[in-house]
Amino acid sequence: MNTTHRLGLMLVLALGHGCAGTCENPEPLLIDGVRTGYVACDDGTHHRQAAVPTDPSFDTNECTGDEKYLNCRSDADCTGPGIGKCHSGMTVPMDETVCHCQYSCEADSDCGTNQICVPKDFPGSTLLRSTCIDATCTTDDDCARGECGIGTFPVGTCYAEIDVACRTVKDTCRTKDDCAKGEHCEYSVDEDRFLCAENEGCVY
Repeated sequence: MNTTHRLGLMLVLALGHGCAGTCENPEPLLIDGVRTGYVACDDGTHHRQAAVPTDPSFDTNECTGDEKYLNCRSDADCTGPGIGKCHSGMTVPMDETVCHCQYSCEADSDCGTNQICVPKDFPGSTLLRSTCIDATCTTDDDCARGECGIGTFPVGTCYAEIDVACRTVKDTCRTKDDCAKGEHCEYSVDEDRFLCAENEGCVY
């Protein structure tokens, strides 16, 4: 076998261990009729083409001051990254009353380092407000294959985890359909790729 054929075979074998699929038939993702900067693909995946401002509004329950736990008393106490509101809710899983800060965002600049602002009601998510999410890319321009992917997967019946990272030829999945039964597709920080992992129950 000559050198050219040998290198070609090695390349085919190497790519065979990954999931080299790309976004087919991309369409702008609209939420409530508004462009989000994300692109929807035929396989149900999404990627972030541009950073577009989101709606930061969200509903909260005003604190009464007689909650069992008072982590805040007014919006002024909520000084973390993002747009903070003092909210009256319940602890999980103990179901005890608590007054605590909840945060939304309008732009990436509202978030911390290595985070982006993901709009509320993003497909596959459980986001009730625009939320700062950890990310290893900001837009498609940051990625060699031009796809800053955003993946979602359920954690039990509690919530959906969100991953934001470049899709690469090292990936072994794009969606759960590429995985075995009882598995989902997630981004692994340690391996720097999207891969199949076992489903998990709720984690509090």
